[in-house]
Amino acid sequence: MELVKRDFKARYDRSVLGMFWCVLQPTLTMGLLYTVFSVFFKNAIPNFPLYLISGIVLHQFFVETTTSAMRSIQENAALILSKDKERIRREEGRTIGAVREIGALLGLKDLSRMEAYDISNISGYDSVGSMVVYEDGKPKKNDYRKFRIRGVTGANDYDSLREVLTRRLTHGLSESGTGFARLPDLIFMDGGLGQVGVALEVLDEFHLAIPVCGMVKDDRHRTSDLIFEGEAIRLDHHSQAFRLVERIQDEAHRFAITYHRDLRSKGQTHSLLDDIPGIGPARRKALMGAFSSLEEMKNASTEELAAIPGMNSAAAASVRRFFHPEES
Repeated sequence: MELVKRDFKARYDRSVLGMFWCVLQPTLTMGLLYTVFSVFFKNAIPNFPLYLISGIVLHQFFVETTTSAMRSIQENAALILSKDKERIRREEGRTIGAVREIGALLGLKDLSRMEAYDISNISGYDSVGSMVVYEDGKPKKNDYRKFRIRGVTGANDYDSLREVLTRRLTHGLSESGTGFARLPDLIFMDGGLGQVGVALEVLDEFHLAIPVCGMVKDDRHRTSDLIFEGEAIRLDHHSQAFRLVERIQDEAHRFAITYHRDLRSKGQTHSLLDDIPGIGPARRKALMGAFSSLEEMKNASTEELAAIPGMNSAAAASVRRFFHPEES
C-alpha cells in the first residue's frame, strides 16, 4: 500500500510540476516581451494583460509545432526502419537464401565459398581462364584470379581448364594466408558434362573431394540448367537460386573477356612466344617462320630448335622448357 501511495504522490508531483511549468513558461515568455517593449516603447506597461495572453498563445503554438515535428520525425524513422528491414530481407534472400536453395537442390550442406571457372579464346595463340569467387552469395573480388594459358596449343577448352585448375590447386595447397589457400565448398564450371569431367579428374589427381557443378546455357546462350553428378537439374527461372547461378556464370564470362581486352590493349595477344624467357622479337620471328604451327613447334626437340638461325642451345632449352615444364 505504501508503494502505491508513493507512486501516486510521484505522479501527482509530476502533474503539479507540469502544470506549474505550463504556467511559468508563458509567463517567462510574456515577461521577456514585456521587458523588450518596456525598453523600446514607453506605453508598454498598461498593456500587460495583452502580453500575458500573447505569451500563452505563443507558448501553445510552440508546443503544438514541436509536438507535430516530433510526431513527423517518429513516423519517418519508423518508415525508414521498415524499409531497411525489407531491404535487408531481400538482400538476404538473393544471397544467403539463394545459396541455401542451391544447397538444397544439390543435396549439399554448409555451402559458403563457391568458385566458377570459364575459358575464353581469341585465337589459336591465346586462351585465358577466369576464376571468380562468391562467399555467402556475394562476389569476393579480392579472391578473383585470371590465367593466361601457357601449355595448351590452339583453342582447346578441356586442356585449358585442366591447366587452370591444376595451377589453382597447386597454389592453394602450397600457400597460406591468400585467396588461393582456402579451397571452395563447390566448383562451378561454365559448360556441361565434358567440363565437369575434366574438373573431377583434376580433383582426383590432388585427392580432393569437392563437388563440381556444370552451368549449362540454352540455344540463346542464356543460363538454363545445372549438371551435377551426371544428371541435369532444372532450375526455376523465378527462383533466387537461378538468379545467383546466372550472376555467377555472367561474372566468370565477364572477367575472362575483360582480361582479353586488357591483353589486346597492351598488344600482348599475338603470340604465346612473348612469355618465353630469352625469346625476343628476332627469335620469335625465326621460330614462327620455321614452324607452320605452335603444335609443330611444341613437338620439336631441343636440337631441332637450336638449329634454327638466330637460336642457341640456351634459347632452345628455354622454348622446350616452356612447352614441357614437366621435363624440368
